[in-house]
Amino acid sequence: MKTIKFYTALTLAALLLAACGGGGDSAEPVAPKTYTLDPVTLTAASGTRTVSMPAAMTSPIASAQSSATWLTVEPQSGAVKLSWTENTTYSQRNCNVTVTSTTGDKVFINVSQEGRPTDESSSTHDNTTDQPAYAPLR
Repeated sequence: MKTIKFYTALTLAALLLAACGGGGDSAEPVAPKTYTLDPVTLTAASGTRTVSMPAAMTSPIASAQSSATWLTVEPQSGAVKLSWTENTTYSQRNCNVTVTSTTGDKVFINVSQEGRPTDESSSTHDNTTDQPAYAPLR
């Protein structure tokens, strides 16, 4: 009878310890954070530019991707380097950059590139006369 009580008490103690989680030092997982940076505008000419990551994102960059082929993104320490090709059209073009840290944090950057400037000399307006651009009222 004493043996049965002892094993019953031992089993109850084991169950209580298991229910408490074992008292380990494991921290609760932290949900990844999302950051959206101010939009970036690039010139029509090709070039490079470095964009810093938010100070709160302390984990290293695991990946950086562009949604367009004209813009490449290279991870650096605490930043990304944007490299773009010349925009030979007159229209602005846009893309999105997504940067992911090793802990799953994400940074989103909207990027636009200006269209090439219009060539003023190809305009149909005749600037060779000294006449006013309007007809006087009579």
